[in-house]
Amino acid sequence: MKKILYTILFFCACYHARSQTLSPSVLASSGGYYTASGYSLSSTVAEMTMVTTVSSGSFILTQGFQQPEDFGVRVAELPQESGVTLFPNPNHGSLALLMNLQKDADVLVKVFDAIGREVYFDKFKHVTGINQYSLDLSSLTDGMYWIEVLAEKQSQELIHTTQKINIIH
Repeated sequence: MKKILYTILFFCACYHARSQTLSPSVLASSGGYYTASGYSLSSTVAEMTMVTTVSSGSFILTQGFQQPEDFGVRVAELPQESGVTLFPNPNHGSLALLMNLQKDADVLVKVFDAIGREVYFDKFKHVTGINQYSLDLSSLTDGMYWIEVLAEKQSQELIHTTQKINIIH
């Protein structure tokens, strides 16, 4: 009698385990699900999820990865409180530099490309107060650049700021 009871319990457990199959489901804005010859691949955009399921007869293998955040290289743009304003950004190669300094100063302006090469240099004298200068960057190609502004008076640094600019022709 015990053998019959254990046999029935064993078959019930096997049936119960077989009936609980999970299918991967992800709610995402876009992506896709592809199947071919017993293989399936699902992908979603914005979640960086990749899952593949291989099944053969009664064997199912599901593997993949999920990366919840894109770890790309980026530089956060911080609000500038340095007394230097660059506009418009993005621009078409003509950039205005507005400076507000309490002293006369020598100003150095350097522009660097995305790999750090200096592609523009200018030097001029700033008179106390608010002054606007025009920078002609029309010779530069489209892209992202870094502009460094350094204002000094007798080797004393008054302002040293770096900002990102975009040139779009």
